[in-house]
Parts: sequence; C-alpha cells; structure tokens
Amino acid sequence: MKLLAEGKREEAMKVFPNYQKAVDKAADRGAIHKNKADRLKARMWRRITAAA
Repeated sequence: MKLLAEGKREEAMKVFPNYQKAVDKAADRGAIHKNKADRLKARMWRRITAAA
C-alpha cells in the first residue's frame, strides 16, 4: 500500500509474491480463513494493476 501511495508500481509488483506468501502462511496456520486470504490477495492485485 505504501509503495502504491508513493507511485512505485513496479516495486509493488516485485513485493507482491512476498505478500502472497505471508497471507497464505497466515491462512495455513489458521490465523485467517482461506477465503479471506484469497480475497486479500485479489484486492491487493487489483490495486497494483489499477495504479498504472
């Protein structure tokens, strides 16, 4: 979110796989539901691609 606010779309795209891993790990451990993890990833991806 911070990178997008600064207009650094390319850097945000590079960091996105790490974001996915963290969200998936939280879902695997039961901290968040799998559907919520999928929703968070989809929303973040839409923000990154919309910041063109």
